Amino acid sequence: MLTVDSSIRIGMVAIPGEDAYGIGTHAAVNPNESNSLHSGWPPVVLATLKSFGVTPHFMSHHSYAQNPGEESDSVLLQAGATLESDAVNLRKMITDYVGGAAGASIELAVTELNSVNTNPLDHFTPGSATATVFSYGKANDLSGGDLTTGTAAIPGTTFDYTFPSYSMSVLVVKGQYENWREGKFTAAELLNGSFSGDHGQPAHDGIPNLLKYALGLDPKLPATTGLPATGRLPLNGMTYLTLTFTKQRALTDISYAVQVSGDLLNWQSGPLVTARIDDGTSDTATYRDLTAIRDVSPRFIRLNVTRP
Repeated sequence: MLTVDSSIRIGMVAIPGEDAYGIGTHAAVNPNESNSLHSGWPPVVLATLKSFGVTPHFMSHHSYAQNPGEESDSVLLQAGATLESDAVNLRKMITDYVGGAAGASIELAVTELNSVNTNPLDHFTPGSATATVFSYGKANDLSGGDLTTGTAAIPGTTFDYTFPSYSMSVLVVKGQYENWREGKFTAAELLNGSFSGDHGQPAHDGIPNLLKYALGLDPKLPATTGLPATGRLPLNGMTYLTLTFTKQRALTDISYAVQVSGDLLNWQSGPLVTARIDDGTSDTATYRDLTAIRDVSPRFIRLNVTRP
C-alpha cells in the first residue's frame, strides 16, 4: 500500500492487556519484564511486525464500556476515566515490544468509542421523530467556536444520518417514556425525581407515574378510570381472582406482568401461576389466578409494570 501511495498511514487495532484476546500460542517475549511470555493480541502483533521490519504509523484503540444486556448508566458515565490508563498500558506495550525511536513514532488513536460493542439500539423505539445533534468539527476548530447544535429526522426504528468528515457527533434519541415525561412535566419538575420519576405520585392518588404511563393516564390528575379492575371467576365449583387492564400496544419500552400472592410478600407471575382468559383480539386483557380462593388461604392479584 505504501508503494502505491507513500502518504497513507497504516494502523493496527489493539486492546489494553498483554494477554488480552490471546489464543495461547505464538507467545511474544517481553525483554523489559525478565523475558516473560505473553500471547495476547497486541504483543503478538507488535513483535511479529517488528520481526518483519514493519512499524505501524498508529495504534487504534476500540473502547466499549459495556456488553449488550449489561448496560448501566453509572458504568457508562465513568467509562471515560479509563482512557488515560488504557493509553498508558498501550504505550508501554509499544515500548516493550517495538522499543526505540520506532516505537516512539507510533501514535495512539481512539477510532471506536461507544456504549456497547453490538446492537446498541436493539428493540429501541424512538419516542419522537426528531433527534438532537451535537457536533464539533473542522469549522468549529478553525473558528474557535463551541459545539454546533442541530436536529436529525428519525422516521422510524432505523434511519440514515451522514456525519461530516473529521467531526465528532452525538445524537440524542429519546425513548418513548422519556418523551412522555417531557410532555407531562416542566423542566423544573423533571429535575425532581421524587415528583416526576418512575415512582413519583404528583396527583397523590397512590398510582406511580410509570403505571400511569403504561395505562395511558395523566400523571398529574387523580386516576378515576382506566385502572386495572379485579374480579372473581367461578369455575368448576371454585372461585378464582381475575385482573382486567388495558395494554398500550404502541409502547415497546415497558413490560406488563400480572402477579399473584398468598401473603402479600412473595409475588409470582408467568404461565405457571396465571393465565390470560380473554380472546386476545383487543387491547383489554384479562388474567386469572390459577390458584383458587379458599377460606383458609387468601389470594391477591396485581399488575406490575417495569422498564429496562
